[in-house]
Amino acid sequence: MNWQEELESLEKRLRLILIETTRLRQENQSLRTKMGELANERAVLLHTRDAVRSRVESMIHRLKILETER
Repeated sequence: MNWQEELESLEKRLRLILIETTRLRQENQSLRTKMGELANERAVLLHTRDAVRSRVESMIHRLKILETER
């Protein structure tokens, strides 16, 4: 293999590496975005869960009071 063929081979490998690097950066950005969305969704779900828990505990407390008033 002469030096021109080696250079062409290296250029081809470099182009492939650059393409793969670009793809990986895009995938990484997409995953970071998805991770942020999931974190937000989790926060909303935790808030909703806590609100529901509070309402259920309040209902149980009121039922106990009604029970003792009988």
